[in-house]
Amino acid sequence: MLQEPPTGARWERLLSASDASLIDAGAAGERTVARARLVFTAILLLIPLQSIVQRSDQLENYVGLVVGLVSLGFAASVLAAVSRGHYRTWWSIATSVYDVTSVSAILAAFILIGRPEITVNSRVVFEIYLLAIASTALRYDRRAPLVAGAVAVVEYAALVLVVHAHWDLSDPRYAGYGNFSWGDQIGRLIVLGVAAMLSRAVLERAHRLRQLSTHDPLTRLFNRNVLEERVREEVGRARRYGRPLALAMVDLDLFKQFNDTFGHASGDAALRAFAHLLRRTVRSTDIVARFGGEEFVIVLPETPGDDAAVKLDQIRRLMETMLFDIPGVVDGHVTFSAGVATLDRESDHALDLLQRADDLLLAAKRAGRNCVMGESGLVGAPRSDAAPARVDGTGGRS
Repeated sequence: MLQEPPTGARWERLLSASDASLIDAGAAGERTVARARLVFTAILLLIPLQSIVQRSDQLENYVGLVVGLVSLGFAASVLAAVSRGHYRTWWSIATSVYDVTSVSAILAAFILIGRPEITVNSRVVFEIYLLAIASTALRYDRRAPLVAGAVAVVEYAALVLVVHAHWDLSDPRYAGYGNFSWGDQIGRLIVLGVAAMLSRAVLERAHRLRQLSTHDPLTRLFNRNVLEERVREEVGRARRYGRPLALAMVDLDLFKQFNDTFGHASGDAALRAFAHLLRRTVRSTDIVARFGGEEFVIVLPETPGDDAAVKLDQIRRLMETMLFDIPGVVDGHVTFSAGVATLDRESDHALDLLQRADDLLLAAKRAGRNCVMGESGLVGAPRSDAAPARVDGTGGRS
């Protein structure tokens, strides 16, 4: 029977950021929102421009023009930064808050020009809140809908309280936009809250669908399609900033023999355990993927090839000391071989890097397996005197 997670775990999930694997999806969503924001801001800028043409003596029109130009500059700057790959995970929160606060600023402007009835009864500007909240689902950050919704509720409630405290909207001169009604205002606040929860639900479904399409179902690592895309991105980033990049191709030794001896269920358990080992021994910035069968790829940004080869040899030595505790397997001893290639920033493409790592992996196999082959040659040597520690089939030590 499935058990509900404890209350603390549910709250932690509710307020947690997105999985690191969704950062690229969040950046793509941020670009989409940034383009829409730029177009929308440019259209809004036409309003004060038209007003200045018609009434050049009104100060509020020039104030609106300055605000519009500043907003347009911000929108263009965000779009340029995201398009150039400068996206940061906290941007999803910052730009979501900016979007809803921009709507609040427009409503506050009506108070400043002496039209408070528009602030609390606008049928056009208020709906922009809903667009801003809906767009948070594109950021792939679980916090964005909740933060944007909360900010919108607090800011709009503050505007309503200010208007109610300083103006009597039952006065006939405000009749054109309707009288003040607490029922209507509370209803609007509820709509903002519901919009935030719906955006969060849409985002969660998008998370699940993306996980299914981008991850290997057995090991929960990236699949090959995502890997090739990420390698291209990392190669481009390394070239752009002149940084080192290493890639390791890893293959479990004699794994077909392991499957033939113990069965595919035991082989699957061994693959899951090895994937768990890789996840907990590499950095959070490294990319780990199942390339196919018993082959895995590790992409190590900001890492020279020799350092990466040493790191892989450390993992190999750790693997060498383990016994996988798998049902039906008496001796769950598994080793791996690896080839580690370094990016040549002048000539390499993503597929070149993958192919060279694969060639080095083949060289490691020919050298006797259970070893790491870097571009400078063999790294370390297999240990035959290590006492294996037992590891269960899910990847945890027992």
